[in-house]
Amino acid sequence: MLLRGLLANSQGQTPLQGTNLGGTAAPDFALIDQNGRQVSLASLRGHPVVLSFMDTHCPGDCAPATKQRTVMQALGSVAQDVHWVAVSINPAGDTPAAAQNFVRQYQLVGMRYLLGNETQLAHVWRAYAVAVDSPGSTATAGGASGAQLGGLYVIDDEGRERVYLDSNFAPSMLEGDLRALL
Repeated sequence: MLLRGLLANSQGQTPLQGTNLGGTAAPDFALIDQNGRQVSLASLRGHPVVLSFMDTHCPGDCAPATKQRTVMQALGSVAQDVHWVAVSINPAGDTPAAAQNFVRQYQLVGMRYLLGNETQLAHVWRAYAVAVDSPGSTATAGGASGAQLGGLYVIDDEGRERVYLDSNFAPSMLEGDLRALL
């Protein structure tokens, strides 16, 4: 289980909630989104990034998607100043159409759902310590055994990893972190 910690922002004023990632450069990647556009992490600099790992075939009411929608709604118009990025963990099942439908179904306005084949995605999974036993199966994230898929990385506007929020995060934690970084 990941421990929650506090991390001061670059000015040392506002604490961020989650596991401190030390502000190291986030590993870059380039994948295609649900609309056929290439997205690299480097191209998203200038705004905070919420990076999650999802499956469009998430059972029931998909908690990771629901939590992110809650935060988007709480942020209001400020949510458009955040880059919302999901990386597929199911290359066989996550098609452009499935990703478009998922984003629409969960009202994840502005989310870029990144797709690729298993080799392309595995590069990103490894870089972010996401263990996918077999695509489409249960995954763990954040490099901690027992963590449930649904955790996410908060990356600042300079492309530095700030915090990891495990799957049990409260939406208010992510909202507070994003408000501090904006």
